[in-house]
Amino acid sequence: MDHQVKTSKDDGLPPWFKRPESQSGLQASLFPEDVHDVLARLKISSDDLARWHQYGWVSFGTNTADHLEPAQIDELVFVRDVVRSGLSDALLKMLFEQLPKPLAADPDRIAFSFTYGWVLPTLTSEPDLDGYVEDNVDTWLEQLAEEGQIARLTELRDKIEELLASVDRESTT
Repeated sequence: MDHQVKTSKDDGLPPWFKRPESQSGLQASLFPEDVHDVLARLKISSDDLARWHQYGWVSFGTNTADHLEPAQIDELVFVRDVVRSGLSDALLKMLFEQLPKPLAADPDRIAFSFTYGWVLPTLTSEPDLDGYVEDNVDTWLEQLAEEGQIARLTELRDKIEELLASVDRESTT
């Protein structure tokens, strides 16, 4: 069965994904952290950071930043975790080249899809079920009809009639 999914207007992503974005206009935090303290906490060596910066995988190095903002720490966590996946530097380079620079993504949310590349989920909270059903019920019902799923359509009709009857009974009592 061919599933057609509504896609976002930018590049064919399903509506539950969006592309990672570049950092722009970051507001400085009140308490930036010392780069060496962050490296120690994250168990990243200065040599690793220098190499990652040289490769363009992170937007800063110990020679360019004494203190780090939260977004820069997120960038470090993300790169550290991908690098520790065990992939070769050549494959890492190819993967990191697909990302905007400097990256503005929560390292706990960004993911790699083998179909779509780097993505972020757009559903970060409980979805609006009423809105989703309202937006999609007609298309779904039409698809059931096109596929000749008479039994399913009949089941839905019977359920709706049953619910309408129960509402009628409740409103008259």
